[in-house]
Amino acid sequence: VFGVVAVELLFNHDRLDEEVAHAFRESVYNPVLQRLRMYTDPTTHEARNPAKSWRLQDRVLEKQFSLSNHFSKTAAVDLHMDHPGEPALPAARLSGRRGLAQHDVE
Repeated sequence: VFGVVAVELLFNHDRLDEEVAHAFRESVYNPVLQRLRMYTDPTTHEARNPAKSWRLQDRVLEKQFSLSNHFSKTAAVDLHMDHPGEPALPAARLSGRRGLAQHDVE
């Protein structure tokens, strides 16, 4: 918890250096990203067989409440859910409009 807050503050004040960022990646970001990749890959057992409950129960993800704004954005890019330099909201709106048009909803 304190590591995420520290990384967030350092990043917001343009003081996040390589050493701190590397340590955060190794101890927090990489384990979380590995778990998220597993759940977003349709070829894995975990992604194909959803839990009986609506709640995802994963020890690694449950102990990490956040990755900070900076590393959350990085994870979205790494998971191909966002593209650097492109605002997410217009892309989401366009995707929503296409889905509505495809189903003849006005």
